[in-house]
Amino acid sequence: RLPKLTTLIVQQMVTANLAEGNMDDLTSYARELREAGSVSLGSSRSVIVLMNAAEALDAAAKKRAAEGQLLKSLRCVREATLLWAALADPKVIAVNHVSGRVEEVRLARVTRQAEMLRLEGNIAARRGLYEEARAMYEKAIGLYDGIAAAEGASVVEIELAAALLASGDADRTLTRTASAQKRIGLEGNSVVRARNYLVQAQARLTQGRLAKAYGNVTYALKVLRDGGGADSAKELRASLHLVAATVLDASGQPMAGAERSAYALTLDPTNPAVVRAAVIGRLATGDVEGALAAIKPLATTRYAQTAIIFQGCALVASNRTEEGVAMLAALVPQMTLPHRIRDNRSL
Repeated sequence: RLPKLTTLIVQQMVTANLAEGNMDDLTSYARELREAGSVSLGSSRSVIVLMNAAEALDAAAKKRAAEGQLLKSLRCVREATLLWAALADPKVIAVNHVSGRVEEVRLARVTRQAEMLRLEGNIAARRGLYEEARAMYEKAIGLYDGIAAAEGASVVEIELAAALLASGDADRTLTRTASAQKRIGLEGNSVVRARNYLVQAQARLTQGRLAKAYGNVTYALKVLRDGGGADSAKELRASLHLVAATVLDASGQPMAGAERSAYALTLDPTNPAVVRAAVIGRLATGDVEGALAAIKPLATTRYAQTAIIFQGCALVASNRTEEGVAMLAALVPQMTLPHRIRDNRSL
């Protein structure tokens, strides 16, 4: 533990880095102040400073993850998680709050801690570290269960199920979606319930259980309509229609499948999976210009390189081989620049 004078100096460093928005140094100084124990956690001023640090690191972690800066996000996530855990101690809460508010504040801070664990799970899943993702998701679920937050636990369990599916384990995916379904119940949030049915449908699709997958999609869309969440869940609806399109195509109904893919594209025109399905459907009917038009919205998103790959492949598939190969060849040097290689390794 740090002596009081050193603690005051570290507290000032945390405050200075907060003011400057320097998240990397803030992480180090916040950890040092947190680890001072009762010297800092028993001080009203230090607790306020640590709260401010937790809020800043929490926000930075989410922003960096959204921008694809996964390793930078991870550093913020881990310290924010530890800060929220320390700040959720009833004794620490009592330093700045009357006894009647301690439990209310504790529940809020445990929720923030669970959100950070969930984000760390999401980052691990995006990096293909599925066992690490599972561990983080399980910790988050445990925290939500501990404060009787069934919806929060359900949301994380659905993400765990999706990670299991991405790792190739459809059976365990279905086990976890069944568990999430019990948590949320028949009267729970319609968007959460529909997302759970989507993951179930995707798992059953990989197992070749086409009728079951289609049934999951149909019911999920009904849940959204009945729950009034259809208008605010266009991306989710697009993913559901994409599964339906895949089922129809696999069932020997390519035209019906292409129609569902086209509809999914109107709902979520910058989702690479949706765009890819629409492009394949349009190329199958000889609509090359329509396929290329479907790709255009991706070009102004973080999926710009994916858009170039789709365009190149679409051109090659439509016998414009020289044009397509030239486009793909131009992309390869960009993807193999030293800083790009470093970025790709961090994903």
